[in-house]
Amino acid sequence: MNRGFALTQPLAVNSIVENKISSAVLMEDDSDWDVNIKAQMVEFARGTRALQGTEGVPFSPYGDNWDMLWLGHCGINLRGEPKYYVIPNDLTVTPRPHQNEFVRPPLAEDPNFESHRLIFNADNAICSWAMAFTYEGARKALTALSYVGIDEPVDLGYNFLCTNILHVPYKCLSSHPSIMGTWAQRGPASRDSDITDGDDTWHEASSRSLTYSTMLNILPLANNETTISATWEDVPAPKIDITTFKIPSGYLYTPDVE
Repeated sequence: MNRGFALTQPLAVNSIVENKISSAVLMEDDSDWDVNIKAQMVEFARGTRALQGTEGVPFSPYGDNWDMLWLGHCGINLRGEPKYYVIPNDLTVTPRPHQNEFVRPPLAEDPNFESHRLIFNADNAICSWAMAFTYEGARKALTALSYVGIDEPVDLGYNFLCTNILHVPYKCLSSHPSIMGTWAQRGPASRDSDITDGDDTWHEASSRSLTYSTMLNILPLANNETTISATWEDVPAPKIDITTFKIPSGYLYTPDVE
């Protein structure tokens, strides 16, 4: 996270309320996303609608019973009943050796689901690389956090909302692994963040939490190339053709509870 985002995000949330915007996505300035983000979000929307039991045609493609979509995080957990929308064998899922999440939902610990993307009702999130708010979600967040006066980083404030620590009815939906990530440009480590110190150790550009990073593939994309390279070589598909690549269809899944 950068400090500028932490300071300006409440202003952006206020703008959603002030301008009566039905929904909006807020991102940090170093956020990154998969080159297949549009296809990912289509299946993510199917998942969020399925979890909400949406029938008919909702106003929002993500259903109409949510306050926040926590799209970019470095750890998140399941809230409530163990119910998931599972996207099986999704090649955009970050392989376990490269996952950076500090917290993950219980099903993600099952080796049989390591290559699956999980969508679920969420709480206990860390990091705020990207999040979407509905108008009501933004209004409730502003009211609750202003009233309580939490002297904590902005992501912890939203964490408290999703976890219901503030006793405000608040519905957060997310995925594991995170759909959106963050990247660091080539240069000294001291430039990577303005909330943590770093030394002058030089590093190449890198992306976190994304198998097919847009930022790391920006030159081929700008030159209309269709062959995209993975962030790491030890993945099932080190290169993909974005003209034929597809995100698998998902399904609702409720684990057996002993």
